[in-house]
Amino acid sequence: MFGHLHIEERGRPARVVDLLGSATIGRTADNDIVLDSDGVSHCHAMLLAQPSGVLLVDLGSTFGTLIDAVPAPPDEPVRLADGAQISIGRAALRYLAPRVTVPMAPLDPPGSPQPPPLAAAHLNTRFEGFDADTPLLVGRAATLRVWVGAPLSTDEHQSSRPLKVSSAHLASQLALRVMVRAASPSWHIRAEQPTLLAARWGTVQIARYTLVAARPERTRLAVRVEHTERHTLLQHLTLGVMASDAERLEVRARSPRARVLDDVPPGQLPICRQCYAPVRTSARFCPNCGARL
Repeated sequence: MFGHLHIEERGRPARVVDLLGSATIGRTADNDIVLDSDGVSHCHAMLLAQPSGVLLVDLGSTFGTLIDAVPAPPDEPVRLADGAQISIGRAALRYLAPRVTVPMAPLDPPGSPQPPPLAAAHLNTRFEGFDADTPLLVGRAATLRVWVGAPLSTDEHQSSRPLKVSSAHLASQLALRVMVRAASPSWHIRAEQPTLLAARWGTVQIARYTLVAARPERTRLAVRVEHTERHTLLQHLTLGVMASDAERLEVRARSPRARVLDDVPPGQLPICRQCYAPVRTSARFCPNCGARL
């Protein structure tokens, strides 16, 4: 155990969460720690548990994170001291370190307390910068994060696959290089943090890429994970992502020939709510994903 997190939210009883490994904090139910308070982003922050302590990373949240009244820099890990006060939106959190000190060495000496390993290590990905109600717009940057942790629920914004690494390789920190390529030349991809550090308790360092689309289209992203030292392929996965042109769709919505979907209020974009693809006037099913309109 890496300590405890004391959580107080307005209108809800106080609670204590045991930190057993890396965990995400946010407003949606797919996070490990869910905060139902104003000012909390969908995926607000992440706790990275290490033998030497716990790090907090603000995942580019809208309203930011305060640690002992000091704003946490986005995407930069900040070590939590025992008793650190954390403000996420209107929620107040306090980190309490464990009583037993965990050794700092990568390989724990025999007989020392062992960090609890992940029951099932998964390679997780998440798109950020757009949500379920707003598609990614042309020219706007989005972020793809890749990390190792517990399995997540899979949807159009995140995926989770078993990590093809034995537990012996995760006995110490394992450096993995993540490479992302788009099938279309219209997508510009920049590596912000291409190296992923994994261990038996989860991720120590998150891999991060920035994506920008030059035109509205759906494309596939090839994500390749390699051993940093051996340069051999460990895992390969394919992700789908789509960018929309808001101005073009808005003009189409105002056209006399265009029909706004019955369940979409006037002024909203006439697009599929499942994949954000433009729909035809008389279509009953989305031509891109097959969802019923």
